[in-house]
Formats: sequence, structure tokens, C-alpha cells
Amino acid sequence: NSPQKEVVTSGAVIASQNFGVRNNPPTVSLSGTIFADGDGNGRQGPGEAGLAGTSVLLSDAATGFALKTTVTDAAGHYSFGTTAGSYRVTVATPEGLKGTTATTLATGSLASGAANAQLNVGFAPDPVLDKTGAIPTATVLNVVLRGQS
Repeated sequence: NSPQKEVVTSGAVIASQNFGVRNNPPTVSLSGTIFADGDGNGRQGPGEAGLAGTSVLLSDAATGFALKTTVTDAAGHYSFGTTAGSYRVTVATPEGLKGTTATTLATGSLASGAANAQLNVGFAPDPVLDKTGAIPTATVLNVVLRGQS
């Protein structure tokens, strides 16, 4: 099967050739849900809603290079399609929350056609970081500076 060469002019129609797609690697599917973990047990239960708009990063497990990013939908779901390999999924921690599960998940080695739909991450309020109700009132501080002349 040797390559063929065709010279094509602008506007020409070629119906006698089949231009197949080459190097179309098989894909794997990675997905999960980012959720508000009200009871802090690390598993999404009844009444624990997904967190919309949370940033999720897919990186190569071997090199650490970022490959793709996405944000969760209204129900907290996200997904990536990629080629076979080993990956890490890292979820950005929303302000005022802390992870109740690991926020970086390793996928392990995934073969062509594999799927992992259980890359879920839970978050709960962090009382150390969530200070929205504890903003102090303004304080006046009088300072007297003495210097030498």
C-alpha cells in the first residue's frame, strides 16, 4: 500500500479517492462528581448536591504535565476523553471548603476503551478558612512616632 500523490487545484472535486483518518488513537473516559459532603464521610449521599463551576485538571501521571482542564456542570459532573495511559485528576478546592477525600486522584494505567467514572471528590465547610461571619469591625489605632532631630 504505497502513498499516492494527487495535485488538486482550488475548487476541484475529487470523488475517486478515499482519504481515511490515520493515527486516530483509541480513547479512555475519565469522569466523576464533585460534591458538597455534608456529613464529611467522603461519599456522596442523599441530599449532598454536586458543586457547579469547580475547576478540574487532567495531568500526565509520569510527567506531571497538564493536559486538559474543565469545570463541573450544574450537577457537579465532569468528564475527560483522552488516550490510553496513566493520569492524575486534580480538583481545585473551592473557597471556604476543605476536601473530605483526596483532591488529587491517580487513575492507574488505563488501556484503550477503558472508563473510570468514579473519580469523585467531596468538600465540606472549613471552619478555619470560612470566616465570612466573623469579620471584625474597624479598629482605630493611634500611633505616636518619636524621632530624633
